[in-house]
Amino acid sequence: MQVGVSDDSAPEVEANFQVTADGVAKGGATVKVGQVKSIDANIAGALRVRLEVDASKCDIHLGLIDAVVVPAS
Repeated sequence: MQVGVSDDSAPEVEANFQVTADGVAKGGATVKVGQVKSIDANIAGALRVRLEVDASKCDIHLGLIDAVVVPAS
C-alpha cells in the first residue's frame, strides 16, 4: 500500500503509519507533505490487521492510496 499526507498541509507536517497484524508490527513509514511512501507488510495468517497513524504533531488529512492484499503463495 502507499500512504501520504494531504498536499495542502503545512510544510512541517509529518505522520507515522504503522501496519500491525494481531498486535505485532509488520511495517511502517514516516511521511511528510509531498511524499508518498510504500509499506509492504507480510500479514499472512493474521486475523486482525490494522493501519495505525500517529499524527500527533499536527491536524492533517491523511491518505491511503492503492491498498492491495495479495494472497501468500
